[in-house]
Amino acid sequence: MRWLLGLGSLGFGVWGLASPETLARSMGVTESMARTIGFRDLASGGFLLAKGGPLAYGSRALFDFGDAFVTRNTKPKIAAAAAAFGLLSLVLTIRAIRRNRSQPDIPSELA
Repeated sequence: MRWLLGLGSLGFGVWGLASPETLARSMGVTESMARTIGFRDLASGGFLLAKGGPLAYGSRALFDFGDAFVTRNTKPKIAAAAAAFGLLSLVLTIRAIRRNRSQPDIPSELA
């Protein structure tokens, strides 16, 4: 799941930087906002692919819920998709937190 979210985020990031006008049109935002989303999603995708974990999933959830909020009136289908990915990321955040809590702390010299 981490790879799906990471690669999807990278894809949106590339789209936002390579063709901000088409991302802007599809999301109902300005080209400047589309470029910002591009940079944000490149960073988020890289973070997900490199590390994963609660912070990466949690930030992805916040980004997606923010996109859902911004597009809710102009592009309701986009908003629904963003909210769905936000929910998925939130579930993955909770799972990652629980997994981290259940693992005993191992001193770095033993790991």
